[in-house]
Amino acid sequence: MPGAPMSRLSLLILSLLCLAGLPAQAGPLPTCPQPIKLALHDFGLLYSKAQARGIDKDLVAELARRSGCRFQISSMPRARIWKMLEAGHLDMATSGVLTAERAAYACVIDVMALKNQLVLRRDVAQTSLSAFVGEPRLRLGVIRGFSYGAGYDELIRLLRGLGRVDESTDFAQLYDKLAAGRFQATLSQSVNYYPELQRRGLREQVQILDWMPHEGPMIGGLILSKRYCSAAELDKWRALVEGMRADGSWRRILLDYLPEPEVESMLRF
Repeated sequence: MPGAPMSRLSLLILSLLCLAGLPAQAGPLPTCPQPIKLALHDFGLLYSKAQARGIDKDLVAELARRSGCRFQISSMPRARIWKMLEAGHLDMATSGVLTAERAAYACVIDVMALKNQLVLRRDVAQTSLSAFVGEPRLRLGVIRGFSYGAGYDELIRLLRGLGRVDESTDFAQLYDKLAAGRFQATLSQSVNYYPELQRRGLREQVQILDWMPHEGPMIGGLILSKRYCSAAELDKWRALVEGMRADGSWRRILLDYLPEPEVESMLRF
């Protein structure tokens, strides 16, 4: 039939155009003949060992599906993870932020932006930084040894000198103290304050403020040991992560844990 070849050609062109609109896997898949040794860190919504779930665990599951690689997953404290990566006993980890020292033995593929915010009780009238500092009865709760960024770290030094800082060893203790009124404000990221406030029924009793709007968020993500991953392999893993961002699957994972406005801010970097 005279019109048949043209119809088949039209269908082929239409099919190609449709495929062009779909996110494609760019380049070859990572090489992984052995299970990848990866560590998760128990940290709020990123990963809960008790619940065996979290954003990071879902990220790894999606990377396993896309790459075809097998992962040998463990959970350990953050300080030990970096030591294991440096020694070559781990191949990958999650939710890491690169520093000059860590860059010697690891690289990071950025996946999200996280910023420390002020969690302030609503019964406190002093909602600005200057007003809070100027009221001697107000105290700030922090995690011992934790860095909150240059601006907030300077604020902590100032308040500590005035005897107005209360230190905790972990987030559970920190938010128990906030609930008990031991201090009126604390600093935290959304992946921590959302579950901790929800667990204690405190969400409506606090407000979230940004006292350091000039400071950008910390950008972190998938950590790869340089002993495990060559530059070529790093590009393959980065392509997988970019594919997740492009097709919306990474956004859908985040939306399982956090409200949309927070997710949108985490994806802006």
